[in-house]
Amino acid sequence: PPLKSAVILPSSLTQTIQSKYLQQFHSLVDITKSMDL
Repeated sequence: PPLKSAVILPSSLTQTIQSKYLQQFHSLVDITKSMDL
């Protein structure tokens, strides 16, 4: 999908996506920390 359509998202949907990405990001950080990278 074009980026323009992604920008015009409802704020609630955007917050949900952001929280999901944040959870994945934090889990990635935990993995890298446990691997001592």
